[in-house]
Amino acid sequence: IDAHLHTRFKSAVDREEFFAEMKANHVVGAVAHTGDNGARGYEDLREHGIIHCFGVGEKFGKKEQGSLENGLRSGKYSCIKIYLGYIPIYATDPYYAPAYRLAEKYGVPVVFHTGDTLDRDGKVKYSDPMQIDELSVDHRKITFVIAHCANPWIETAAEVAYKNPNVYMDVSAFLIGDLENEPAEKLEEYVT
Repeated sequence: IDAHLHTRFKSAVDREEFFAEMKANHVVGAVAHTGDNGARGYEDLREHGIIHCFGVGEKFGKKEQGSLENGLRSGKYSCIKIYLGYIPIYATDPYYAPAYRLAEKYGVPVVFHTGDTLDRDGKVKYSDPMQIDELSVDHRKITFVIAHCANPWIETAAEVAYKNPNVYMDVSAFLIGDLENEPAEKLEEYVT
């Protein structure tokens, strides 16, 4: 199961290669992160074992909240994604309260981008995983996922997940780049 992928296909060939790679690696299920408000990159792939997260963007008013609720109710979305660091708002800010209410109402997890960003304009002070501790204590009925192990704050993320039974971590994008050109010893060092 791939806990974190993106399904924005540039062409039919990309789409075919994607499913061939899934099959070659015995991936039978995945979670696709579709971007702000689910608008970018959404294609219903549930028949392939892929579920989608609704991405809470910089605009999350009544209209977007209604889209999220409709998508959760219909099964279009099975989780909520919050882009900490890319959007300069802390996870504990009241801005996200409607998303947390809907997560609890529909029993879906909330996934947080945490740690470094691939964008020089990202503000990593907003993607520190320590704030997930406060949320998990205040919202015990919601499952939270710290994406990317909050790299480079891996130990902090691990402590937050260890302490709180409703917090999990994913290891997506822990190592990025052209890994085939990296020495095996270096890769072994990173993952141990």
